[in-house]
Amino acid sequence: MNYRRHINSVVLVGIANIFVYARNIFLLPILTRSLGANVYGLWSQIYALIELLTPLFLLRLPSAFTRFIAAEQDVEAIRSGFWTSFLGAFCASMLLSLGLFLMFLPLRDSFGVELRQIADMLWVVILLIVLSSASNSCINYFRTFEKSALFSGMILLESVGFLLITLVISMMGGNIMSPIIGLVSIKILICLLGLPKIFQEIGFSKIDWKTLKIYLSYSLPLVPMGILYWTIQMSDRYLIDLFLSKKEVGRYAATYTLGGLISFVYAPIFAFLMPAATKLWEANQHDELRRFFLRSLKYPTLIAIPIALTSPVWGLTTIKLVAGIDYVTTGNLIFVVLIGYLALMIGTFFATILHLKKKNTTLLFINILTASTNIGLNLLFIPKYGIEGAGISTAITFIIQTIVFYFFAKCYFSFDLGVKDLGKIIIASLLSAFFMSLWGIHNLESLVFGTILVVSLYTALLWISQAITRDEITFAWQFFKERLVILLK
Repeated sequence: MNYRRHINSVVLVGIANIFVYARNIFLLPILTRSLGANVYGLWSQIYALIELLTPLFLLRLPSAFTRFIAAEQDVEAIRSGFWTSFLGAFCASMLLSLGLFLMFLPLRDSFGVELRQIADMLWVVILLIVLSSASNSCINYFRTFEKSALFSGMILLESVGFLLITLVISMMGGNIMSPIIGLVSIKILICLLGLPKIFQEIGFSKIDWKTLKIYLSYSLPLVPMGILYWTIQMSDRYLIDLFLSKKEVGRYAATYTLGGLISFVYAPIFAFLMPAATKLWEANQHDELRRFFLRSLKYPTLIAIPIALTSPVWGLTTIKLVAGIDYVTTGNLIFVVLIGYLALMIGTFFATILHLKKKNTTLLFINILTASTNIGLNLLFIPKYGIEGAGISTAITFIIQTIVFYFFAKCYFSFDLGVKDLGKIIIASLLSAFFMSLWGIHNLESLVFGTILVVSLYTALLWISQAITRDEITFAWQFFKERLVILLK
């Protein structure tokens, strides 16, 4: 495997993801301050519904395309595979969206006031699902074949474009339509730019029904997992609304934005994890795949663990600065949210092994187990502990899910987790968290200087404990110099 090329792709996507996370940070004050806590809570519920229904209505066909075509070299097979998944997902999203609309239309008046607000915005959900079927397929094509420049460009366009359009609409008179218009506009733009490029590379083909049957045999067992994943990831917002209020939903959603920092760290790795792992798996390069998994797990974890363990110290001030005092929660909630995200990210490596083995039934079983656990814990904890209870429930669920993924994946394929280095990283992170708590984070100035000092301390501790080796540092420095020379030219 060409690690230098792969790292180059990861770095490029990482740069693009800086703008993705920056978008989330800048978008938070735009929406929270222009919409207010109640309307922001409604928007977070609408967005959660879109997140649920999009992969569900696409029948997970883009995932099947990546699994079967990532290692393919034949242009005809690629052309047939892409357009079969694209057109199949697009038609399915339109038919299922129409069915949803016709089903809910006569039931609207039977809903309570809270659900009626969401039902009134159902047309928005349907529009975005159909557009997402096309835009997501375009982005997935560039990801599958590790076209890092185009993939990163699409991510950058989606992030910056959405932010700018939302900002402009908000300044013209902010309401819930601001982010909606932003999303619709940017998804249309991605299709207008992506589809001609794909057509230029592979041409056009109608649906190959034989290929579609193969894809559906792989993807349909994954469809219920979309519901189950949403149940774990997003249903707590509806239960918070049921037991508490939309204002509490807004506060909880704002805290979850910080959890996105963990996703941001792993996102460049996950962008090409499945395509790269598929190529090594299909070529029976299992030893190389083990090294690939070890390195892919270690390097983002070097950053993610200290972020999670220090989050109770810097998190409250960050929310106050970004969203405002109304959205400040507790250090405990921030901590469990980030720990939950960390467990979810680590579990993804083990789930990837089950995808490679096409153990979709096993994946479905695990997701049923964890979704049921999550609902039970939420029903138990939210009435008693409020939004902290929701965060605790989700963290416990993701930890259980990761453990189960690990034991099942180990039956088919195992790799070195680098436990010794992980132990050193955790100890260095705990010492850094202790130092940061002594420093104290109360305003922007203390946040900036405290972060600089803690990063310096943490890096020194990693060097002293040899959690990072001289060879790794030398490789990183040489790689950085090469990229700098290219940029300067």
